[in-house]
Amino acid sequence: MKRQLLASLVVLGTFAQAGPGGREVLDRMKEMTVARDRAMEAVMTIRDRNGREQRRVIRSIMKGDDRVMVSFVEPSELAGVTFLSIPGGNMWIYLPAQGRVRRISGSMVSEGFGGSDFSYEEMADISFTGQDSIVEMNEVTIGDRPAWRFLLADGQARTRLWVDRERYVPLRVEKLGPGGEPEKKVELGDFRAAGDLRLPGRIVMHDLKKGSSTEIVVREFELNTGLPDSRFTEAGMKRGA
Repeated sequence: MKRQLLASLVVLGTFAQAGPGGREVLDRMKEMTVARDRAMEAVMTIRDRNGREQRRVIRSIMKGDDRVMVSFVEPSELAGVTFLSIPGGNMWIYLPAQGRVRRISGSMVSEGFGGSDFSYEEMADISFTGQDSIVEMNEVTIGDRPAWRFLLADGQARTRLWVDRERYVPLRVEKLGPGGEPEKKVELGDFRAAGDLRLPGRIVMHDLKKGSSTEIVVREFELNTGLPDSRFTEAGMKRGA
């Protein structure tokens, strides 16, 4: 789940001859799901293992797949808290109560954003178009959808990705532990057509170790309005997404 799932490729020989290659699939997935820029408002619902819920409202802006800003609108105690990720793995959090911007680094990148099951690192790659090497690619079925299942590697980290074979959209992502067992799972659905794009209207992150989940349901979005890079700065964070 890191940056750019579109990198080097190891394709199983018979499949390489029978269908599209892994790079082609992932390039197409990016074309189908990543707008030049996007503004979005969504409801975030956090559920613990006992079913207790916390509700948030967030706004986000994105440019391509490497500039992301997310701000809390509700509840009031989180309003204005803003996360920013820009190219080069640079991430910051703006805390309006303290009036300062704090750099996110080290172990903090794995902490939950606003108490959710999405880490800061995962919020930075919410489009799931990261930079992993493809180890394996197979044809499978997920639910009632024909899909390609990828095994991806980034150093010692391993991730599984399922891509719809007809619509070229991501359906599921699993972050694997050291023993190969899934530790976190993301499910994407309710895809909405916007011109040539297909955007998920619902994203659910499951923390399989904690038994908790975080659901993001999109209320509204706006595409390709010409967001400048200057929106993705410290000054932009204080303005909010």
